[in-house]
Amino acid sequence: MKKNIIISLIVFLPLLSCNNPNNPSYNLLIRNWVNECYINGQCQYAEEYRYNEDSLQIAIKSRDPISEDANLEMGDEINYFYLLKEIIWDADNTSGIVYLQCIESFDKNLVGKYQAIAFKNLTETTVSFDKAYNYEEVNPYAETLEEAKQKFSRENENIYFTTYENFYAN
Repeated sequence: MKKNIIISLIVFLPLLSCNNPNNPSYNLLIRNWVNECYINGQCQYAEEYRYNEDSLQIAIKSRDPISEDANLEMGDEINYFYLLKEIIWDADNTSGIVYLQCIESFDKNLVGKYQAIAFKNLTETTVSFDKAYNYEEVNPYAETLEEAKQKFSRENENIYFTTYENFYAN
């Protein structure tokens, strides 16, 4: 039986100096971004990243369950809340890594942990995003911001940022 799963990740982006709103490309991130994944002509899932000056909300809507063991029913919603800790911009000002700290999750083991989202090819209408993940790790999070910055870095991009998805301004 096919199930609809809605995952919403809410990321709060307080206006901290680490956000570097003076970066010439900072305002390009402040908009809604959408990615729809089509397989055999049908939308299997859609992701929406909704940035504004104070927050980022990430919503993932899927027609299939994430895991048969998750015991999720049609229409269930899973929420994650993150605080923005730092944005490190690459020299080209069209790519970088956003570092986040989980403050609320259905999985209480994730609360307080750090994660990262990389972006590249940022323009006014398109960007590619990838949330740090490694299929060989049970939990690709870090215990501290410094550990996250070391672990989820450009030097380790081929380990944690391997499946960038194209998003379009909405």
